[in-house]
Amino acid sequence: MTPGLKTPVSLLESLSRRALYALIALWAVIALGTFTGMDEVVQDLVFNKSSHAWMVSKDNVLARVVFYDGPKVGIIITAVLLLVFWCKRPPRLASKLRPGPESVWAALVVLVATVTSVAAVKAVSNIHCPLASDRYGGDVPHHRLFEKPAKDNEPVRRGRCFPAGHASGGFGLVGLVWLVRGARRRRLVLCAALGLGCWMGGYQMAKGAHYLSHTLVTALWACGLSWSLGCWVATRRMVVVRRKRRGNLFLP
Repeated sequence: MTPGLKTPVSLLESLSRRALYALIALWAVIALGTFTGMDEVVQDLVFNKSSHAWMVSKDNVLARVVFYDGPKVGIIITAVLLLVFWCKRPPRLASKLRPGPESVWAALVVLVATVTSVAAVKAVSNIHCPLASDRYGGDVPHHRLFEKPAKDNEPVRRGRCFPAGHASGGFGLVGLVWLVRGARRRRLVLCAALGLGCWMGGYQMAKGAHYLSHTLVTALWACGLSWSLGCWVATRRMVVVRRKRRGNLFLP
């Protein structure tokens, strides 16, 4: 997520570009979900039209533990450990973790901000899940992501399905890249966080709880938040460097 060792200026430029790319990609996904059949093509693959059943049943206890409850518990434990590390960092991990509480704070903020912001948008987006659509046996007239339904065909109840809330916890862990040292470790952390988000989001799609665009938007939003926070951290570093050069570190 953050390339090699860079000066604060070059780091700020790199992160700014990445945050911008994430925003552009996010809007591109929204456009594809609204004006193309991308979501329907993918969702049709996990829905059996003859039996009117999803690939994964919501009553499958093992799948729920592996894809839903288990990852949620792991994310909560991760958040608690971040709080512990914020207070006291284990000496054995000092060589692998970045110095100072700022990196722990950044990782925690990305996780919390991703989950809470996605939940807030879900509450007002008024977008339904696939299983509610009459295309997949539901009672809500089918329409694409932000496609406006006809006045005589509007849903009688509000939807709360966009973006993907369950996967936001997994994708929110992309902020852990600010906690580790070394480009290789950061790439591994980034891949692990995105992989966990896809693991959780894929399960929701397989049981009709989300479309592909819902999951992709959450992933891009989490990355954008992390890179944007990185821009703020890089800006702070620039200020500190300039103060040190002036020999006046404690001046406002």
